[in-house]
Amino acid sequence: MMKYRYKRRILLLAACVPVAALGFFLADSSGVFVTQTHTEVVIRDFSAGTHVAYEILADGVVVGQGQEDLEEGSVLNLPLPVVAEDTGSVTYRLHLKAPEEMQEDGSPAETLDLLLALNRDTGNVSVSGSGVNKFSDILVRKGDKSSLMTADWAGLFHSDALDNNDVGEDLGAKYNQRIELAFQNSGIDGDFNRFGSGKVDVQFGDSSDSDRADVRRRYSWALREMSEELSVVMVMQTKVIGMFFDARAQLKTQRKHQELKARAHKDYHPSDQMCRIGTFMRSIAHTESKAELNKHALNKMLMNQYLATTGNSADHGPEESQFAKLYSYSEYYCDPRDNDGATSGICPQVSAPTVVRRDQFNKDVDYARMVAGRLTIDVDFSDGATRGTADNDLVNDEAAIIALAKNLYFPNVFEMPEKDVLRDDTRSHYSSRSFAAKMNVAHSSFLNIVGMKSSAPVGQSTTATATTPPIPAQMATPRVPTPPILAEDAGWAYMKAMLREFGIVGIDVNNDGDVTDAVDLTVEEQITEILGERPSYYAQMEILTKKIYQHPNFYTNLYDKPANVDRIGASIDAITLMNQRDRFESLLRREMLTSLLIEEGLEKHVVDVSANIYEGMQKAQEKLN
Repeated sequence: MMKYRYKRRILLLAACVPVAALGFFLADSSGVFVTQTHTEVVIRDFSAGTHVAYEILADGVVVGQGQEDLEEGSVLNLPLPVVAEDTGSVTYRLHLKAPEEMQEDGSPAETLDLLLALNRDTGNVSVSGSGVNKFSDILVRKGDKSSLMTADWAGLFHSDALDNNDVGEDLGAKYNQRIELAFQNSGIDGDFNRFGSGKVDVQFGDSSDSDRADVRRRYSWALREMSEELSVVMVMQTKVIGMFFDARAQLKTQRKHQELKARAHKDYHPSDQMCRIGTFMRSIAHTESKAELNKHALNKMLMNQYLATTGNSADHGPEESQFAKLYSYSEYYCDPRDNDGATSGICPQVSAPTVVRRDQFNKDVDYARMVAGRLTIDVDFSDGATRGTADNDLVNDEAAIIALAKNLYFPNVFEMPEKDVLRDDTRSHYSSRSFAAKMNVAHSSFLNIVGMKSSAPVGQSTTATATTPPIPAQMATPRVPTPPILAEDAGWAYMKAMLREFGIVGIDVNNDGDVTDAVDLTVEEQITEILGERPSYYAQMEILTKKIYQHPNFYTNLYDKPANVDRIGASIDAITLMNQRDRFESLLRREMLTSLLIEEGLEKHVVDVSANIYEGMQKAQEKLN
């Protein structure tokens, strides 16, 4: 074992930190001149055979590495690699291993590990390593100043900044200082002589003693600080811009909400014209159903007449039927002035017929006065037609319509056939039923017109008009209150109110200047005379499809919001469809009547062809026999 000796080992590490150079545009040259630096790490004066392995890292990324065995007096240059920026940190990892011939008794070779970190932004140098004896002193010399580092018990040492004691020192001066590291008692066996007498120097700046460090101090750091300040200001401005974006989005959203609210007020504001049309149509469906009921009831009455159903005036033959018709004529419709007064013999002997009596004259044959010239016919067959009870008798226009229908489509009743005759030959029976079927088709148009013009149902009573009487049970029971008179739930009531706006005035019949006399016609009486007490489906469609468009308010109400005008147009289209449906059904009836007329016209030819076919069959049969 060699004698322990106090030795100093010095490693030289020279590093020139690159400084960003400024370019100048000269008046006589268009080029840009950029200064450059040369930076490297030098390892020298180690014993021959010393093995050096190194890695160079720029900002933590390996940018260079290698290994080499030193020769006697050789120098190992580790250049600083070229990187995009001259800032950040550069780290050197050095692993020095003593020559193998210096090993004793096969013991492991002496090693020294160093980690040098150069901060090119601040000029600081940090060092750490292992391979020295425990608690060894490490001398750090910088220029004419020196300090000590002490290894720990494991031979580890570390210093974050070798130049921290240079408080207030100029940064450019730092770059031109040389740092020497001297290791005492290094090596596992305490003898570091095996590594020779190498040195490690850390040099900032360049080898030509240029003013590059001064340029860095004066401009680079100022520019860096300015860039950082500008970055902070830009971030703050970006935040303000983002706030403007948020405010713009918020204002656009609020404006959109206000636009939608205004559009909703515009599109869904109620229209007077739309409400008027909707109100008019409230009773259309109900009235149409009542028209269908009256049509079927009248059809049933006529079919009973055609078929001589029991209980009908035709069930006992033409004699009974003629007597019933004569009685009805003389009792209700006889005008003593007809036939040059010849009918006065069968008419009731009344010296001065009343207005009501005169109104009944010839209603059983006058189609124009009874049906064609009226919008509403006061008929209601839903209450039955039983004689003997005043509420169910055929009153007002009901009996006149039935008498008119019988005179138009079945004036003569068939003779009653004998049962024996029908048993032998049923053709007469079939002929009578065929006639009834054809008459059913013939009178369908008449019945449809009467049904459409029949008065509307009573509807719900109102505070203005009481059309529904109280229930008798409620009248007899004092404890049960009489139901109040409610608002009229029928469109025709509002149609009558619209007609008042047409300028109808009372008529002074007696010319006394007062239109309130009993004989005078008030506005309400004239409207009732036009539409009827309860306007029919035909009268209501007359208002919807014609009268409503004759009022100037209809056109002034079209000066409305576009959505309401579209809704009014849709309502008019709906009314048009209703009217077209009625016309379509009328065309179907016309088609059916046309086909019936064609059949009647061809009947004679069909009989002749059938007779010829039958005769031919008879002759062929005779030849075979």
